[in-house]
Amino acid sequence: VAAAALAALGLRCAAAWRDGLRWRAVLAAAFRSVPGQPLAPVLLAGSTAAAAVLLTMSPVLLLVVLGPLVLAATATDAWRPLHPCTR
Repeated sequence: VAAAALAALGLRCAAAWRDGLRWRAVLAAAFRSVPGQPLAPVLLAGSTAAAAVLLTMSPVLLLVVLGPLVLAATATDAWRPLHPCTR
């Protein structure tokens, strides 16, 4: 459960990062957004769990599974965008 939560937070940060923003600001914004937007990390944790199940069944799917994970992170950021501080 903790690994899925950390993976969801990492995916959320990777999707929300923009050129010129500091990673610490994006990480803080993603962490602060969890109480206000609880469904976004749940969806990303679910997609991470589904990817983990697919990889345990067939490790050859590693490159194929990364695409849907990136799509899920990008869709979540477009649906519920983060607003990190630029400082």
